[in-house]
Amino acid sequence: MTETTTVGSTRVWDLPVRTFHWLLVALMAFSWWSGENEEMEWHRLSGYCILALLVFRIWWGFAGSRTARFSQFVRGPNSVLAYARTLGARPGHSSDGHNPLGG
Repeated sequence: MTETTTVGSTRVWDLPVRTFHWLLVALMAFSWWSGENEEMEWHRLSGYCILALLVFRIWWGFAGSRTARFSQFVRGPNSVLAYARTLGARPGHSSDGHNPLGG
């Protein structure tokens, strides 16, 4: 899968990460709905699906594409603090993906 789609445009997150995020949103909404309407069997199944999604994302964080890997966006406390100190003094974050504070 190519990460560059057109000239000047870079796809930051791959399809599995995008799918994970949207499925998580949908399943959280469905879990809320099923809990409110006392559909506990559906609620339980939704919870299992969320658990499976989280297990997949943890695995994909180690085995996935470059921008999906945890090593790409999870930084140490010193990096986060150094970035936070300069929040108002910079025009923006220069690399693709999460900044140290967002990661």
